[in-house]
Amino acid sequence: MYKWLIIGGGIQGSTLAVHLVKSGKVPIQDLVVIDPHEQPLECWKRNTGRIRMNYLRSPSVHHMDTEPFSLQTYADKSQWPEVFFGRYKRPSLSLFNQHCETVLDEIHIDQAWKRGMVTDLRRRNGLWEVRTDASETIMSERVVLAMSFSQQSCWPEWAKPFQNDGIYHVFDRDVQGLGQEGGSAAVVGGGITAAHYAIKLSDDGYDVTMLVRHPFRTYDFDSVRAGLARNI
Repeated sequence: MYKWLIIGGGIQGSTLAVHLVKSGKVPIQDLVVIDPHEQPLECWKRNTGRIRMNYLRSPSVHHMDTEPFSLQTYADKSQWPEVFFGRYKRPSLSLFNQHCETVLDEIHIDQAWKRGMVTDLRRRNGLWEVRTDASETIMSERVVLAMSFSQQSCWPEWAKPFQNDGIYHVFDRDVQGLGQEGGSAAVVGGGITAAHYAIKLSDDGYDVTMLVRHPFRTYDFDSVRAGLARNI
């Protein structure tokens, strides 16, 4: 029986795990993180790599550790190249990812990691009973839902008949049909993820058209929205 059970080992779930352990609220032995991937942050790394994100969308104080300037201190000690960008010191993706791995190693996240999918959650005798796709039952005092929205992609009705048939969601595990350079592509969506992906495709030699509902809007801080990529 565990004190804390976190469903999802992405940025949010892993950050919570770090906070719980480093703040002394729970030892790693009393914590379990259930996630379908082999290691933390797999979806994050796949998606940010797919859109070729070079720098994060948020400032340097937004990271996984508990101390506000932990990322800057880590960068200074490791003498990381191309560390921060712009007025708000947005960290490079490579620096951010390495810092995340270091922080997770510090709390020994491997001891709490359990690969699997949760299939059922119910309250029983004052505890939470969680069942997984491996027919395993886990009991915990508290449960936190930290599933990523990239695991539950939002498809508009008009696009559903064409899934994996020339139209793909930017958060799909595998995006087929866009592997070779050149050709034409349309990106449906005007958020920052769509913009990142459009730039990446353009750099790869595609003739890119963005289909948006409104003029582009710019902000100093993060605004994440999903985009659709279509090979035409």
